[in-house]
Amino acid sequence: MGARGYEPQTAERMETLWGVRHVIVHSAGIATPDFVRRHADYGAQVGASIVIRLAQVQEWIESIYNFVDVTDSYFAQRYASALH
Repeated sequence: MGARGYEPQTAERMETLWGVRHVIVHSAGIATPDFVRRHADYGAQVGASIVIRLAQVQEWIESIYNFVDVTDSYFAQRYASALH
C-alpha cells in the first residue's frame, strides 16, 4: 500500500513468529518437517519440541511494535483528511 520505514529484520522476524505460532497451535509445539524446512535457521529438529528463548520474545515484540507503528502512521497520514 506504500508504507515505508520498516526495519529490515521486521518481515523475517514476523514470519518466524508466525511459523512458531502455527507449530504451537497446530502441532502442540512439536517441530514439523515444514517448519524446519521454512525456518532452517531456527535450529529446530523435526519431531522435537521447539524452544523459545526470552531474547526471541523481545525481538518479536520489537518487530511487532515496528510493524504496527509504521503501519498506523502511514494510514493515519494517508487518511487524515477523511477523518475530519
